Amino acid sequence: MPGMLVMADDGESERDLHNKTKVNGMVNEWTTNRRNLPLDGLNQTTPLFQLSHPGCICNGKSRSSIIALQMAGNIQSSTSESEQESPDEETEGDFLEYLEEVGLKNYFPRKLTLKAATEVRLFPSDDTPIKKKDLPFLFISKLTSLDSRITWKENLNIEGSARDFIYAILHCSDDHLRQHLLEKFASCQLAVPVLLPGVRDDAKPELLIWAMRRVVKKWKENEISLVPEKRMVSEPVFTTAFIRFGDIPISKSSVLNNVIGRAQGYETFRYFLSYEDEREYVYHCCGSVEAQWYLPTYGRSEELLKEVTLLLNLRGDSKEFTTESEFVCKVAQAVFLFVDKDKSKCYKTAIDDIKKRFKNVFVIYLVVQKQKKDRQKRKQQLNWERKTLKIDENDDSVDFALERNATDLAKIICEKIMQYCNSTKRDDYNSIEDWRIFCFNEVTVDQENDSYNKAKQLMQSSFPNTESIEEVKKSYLQLQVEWGKWVAVDKKPLCVWEQTVCDQFEAKEKTKRDMRNMQREKGLSAKMEVFIENLQTVMLDETDLLHYFMSFFQTRIEMMTVSEIAPLVERIDVLNNSLQKLKSTMKQASPSERSKLQNEIKELQKQLLKESEQVNSKNISSEHFIRELGQWYEASIEETNAHNRNELLVNLASKLLLAGYPLELLDGENAYIPITWISGVLEKLEKTLNNPRIFVLSIIGIQSSGKSTFLNSMFGVRFPCYIS
Repeated sequence: MPGMLVMADDGESERDLHNKTKVNGMVNEWTTNRRNLPLDGLNQTTPLFQLSHPGCICNGKSRSSIIALQMAGNIQSSTSESEQESPDEETEGDFLEYLEEVGLKNYFPRKLTLKAATEVRLFPSDDTPIKKKDLPFLFISKLTSLDSRITWKENLNIEGSARDFIYAILHCSDDHLRQHLLEKFASCQLAVPVLLPGVRDDAKPELLIWAMRRVVKKWKENEISLVPEKRMVSEPVFTTAFIRFGDIPISKSSVLNNVIGRAQGYETFRYFLSYEDEREYVYHCCGSVEAQWYLPTYGRSEELLKEVTLLLNLRGDSKEFTTESEFVCKVAQAVFLFVDKDKSKCYKTAIDDIKKRFKNVFVIYLVVQKQKKDRQKRKQQLNWERKTLKIDENDDSVDFALERNATDLAKIICEKIMQYCNSTKRDDYNSIEDWRIFCFNEVTVDQENDSYNKAKQLMQSSFPNTESIEEVKKSYLQLQVEWGKWVAVDKKPLCVWEQTVCDQFEAKEKTKRDMRNMQREKGLSAKMEVFIENLQTVMLDETDLLHYFMSFFQTRIEMMTVSEIAPLVERIDVLNNSLQKLKSTMKQASPSERSKLQNEIKELQKQLLKESEQVNSKNISSEHFIRELGQWYEASIEETNAHNRNELLVNLASKLLLAGYPLELLDGENAYIPITWISGVLEKLEKTLNNPRIFVLSIIGIQSSGKSTFLNSMFGVRFPCYIS
């Protein structure tokens, strides 16, 4: 039989044989399901053939199945069960072949580091083909520079789907490169992978909590709320899950793109990569879960949703990925299930079971119109359905004809999200960090390793969570009070008419020496000594302990800053609005009223100045702690018994610099460069690197114009980004 492709499972039933289908021409795509384990209590009968491509029949492989391909009456592959490779070996072998194709095989598993990935490389700017080994680094370079178009298949220059390529890169990346990549995905408004299935069928999925820690978002829910950046891994939000049973005649990812676009009142964007965008089927990333946030902006009448909403998209058939499906249904406050209407009877038991076990389950039955009707009559029918289709609050399902506009389905989903959100208490919201309680022994967490736990213990010993910014400055940064006075004395100009220049200069130098003596008498505080000891410990470790420790350190400082400065900024915002209203009122006031208004304005200005000074006094960052090391170095540089300690301090600073963390050259608060300290660090760096040639790139611009973000994006460095 020419043109016939038959996929047969051993022990075929009569029903299975009836499902064999003729295929015209050769088969271009053939995907095999990587899991075939039923959900507990769900319908365990899985159809043998699943349509994955026009003219292609796919067999959902069980662990003991034998696949036989017959083309034109000739058996191409017929192996006995004893000769058949195990599904685990097949799956891992296929994945390794794919890694070889995209230049990632040498980095599997998780051998690609952040330092190697962010090295500056030159790629051809013309149409010269990219070498296979350069494909991963081209992708990371473009993504680091926030070019979201690199995820488009036409820009990636690879065979197959970009979704598989992203899945492969994450499996080859270490924890810190994953963190870097997910931060860039979020900055490009692309869906962020949160649950990563293993390569082997017996491997547990991995929850990427650590990799999500640098993902930040900002939004405005009402007129008076501020717009601070928040770490989304710690923010409790309303969560929705989108899954499907079996094959459906529409891309779920495309529907989600329409939902987010519809909810925001904007045009559709490629938040989730879909088949419609790529025209490529996926082979390896099925079972992964991707996340995207809907963020409200107060004042837009086009917006349908008013609260922050997290949308989870499980790629693939949830019946084939039971662990992942169970997990997303548990963490979500609402579940949207897509089913082909024609196949709904096969999944009735599974649908009923999900409705019993989880609340707020909404089933979308997709209807494909088979009968050919008069085009005009069908158009009239659709217009009538568009006007009459309304979802009642008690409805838990809807029949949706695919001939309708996709925005109608997006509107239905938005309405149900609003309904479920209004009926759910905020106390029931979970953050991504809270998802650990749903993992049990089914899902692993990426931060469950020795380096993470050790860094966390060291940070807890260095910084108690109960201390305020004022207490931290007193107990850790005690040398910087004299440093400010030292700078003021050094900047004071010499006056000709008071004393001779030599006398004034001698008096100034004596005052500066006295202040250095006061710093030496104080010394480094006991808590600062603990911090230095812990920093030295992580430096000596050859693993990634340093990056974990510094991440905890920066997060701790950020939490202190947000909790204490945010209320002050809010009061400043209220005072500033009152001041602007008074100024507007004074323009229209009579001369007798203006004097009273002027007094009120002066009083408000005094309050604003006082609040601003409090904000400045609570300014703290990681640079303050390295600055403290520099002050001790400058104060004790002439003491011979402090030589070893000073060598340790410059060694720590130079290693931090080499690891990608910035070194403060100019003290912005005092507008002064500690020359002795900076010279010591650079001399140590020169010895470490064997006197290299150094190219210096400087960037200038107004505050919050994106200077740090630009350098971080271009070169993968770690300049802190602050919001003014």
